[in-house]
Amino acid sequence: MIRRFMQPSIQVYCTITVAIACCVAGVDAQCTLDGSARLLASDGAPEDYFAHSVSICGDVAVVGVPYSGLDYAGAAYIYQYENFTWVEKQKLTASDAAAYDWFGQSVAIDGDLIIVGSPFHDANGGEIEDAGAAYVFRRDDNGTPADRTDDVWLEEPDLLEADVPTAGAF
Repeated sequence: MIRRFMQPSIQVYCTITVAIACCVAGVDAQCTLDGSARLLASDGAPEDYFAHSVSICGDVAVVGVPYSGLDYAGAAYIYQYENFTWVEKQKLTASDAAAYDWFGQSVAIDGDLIIVGSPFHDANGGEIEDAGAAYVFRRDDNGTPADRTDDVWLEEPDLLEADVPTAGAF
């Protein structure tokens, strides 16, 4: 369930409530009746739109934050369920991040792959405005496949539409 809290007079960080998080993570034998968690970005700021997009696969959750950073360049956060709690593991950003890209507008995870949408990424060195891009991140187990606690996610070459019209928003 996604919850947004917007109050103009105070700084409020948007949060996400992961209902029955331990069951989603496949450890339903140890679930409590509540079984919920509240995820926050360690460096979150007002109006980042934390949890604009969310995807969960097994014990990993990806949270998109399209308005994060320098002029809405965007980010995505990876959380892993460890010892009955969700732990922030890594902040993903585009290697070629630019203002108003909205990286994190959409996110998806499937096993060892994460894909993050950036609908307003400019293509051809800025020649094609708002062409859009999809960034793929692959899990690297650091040589310890049995221990997922030290995994990192590495950016693969990004996906770009080959024939993007001006302002295509791929």
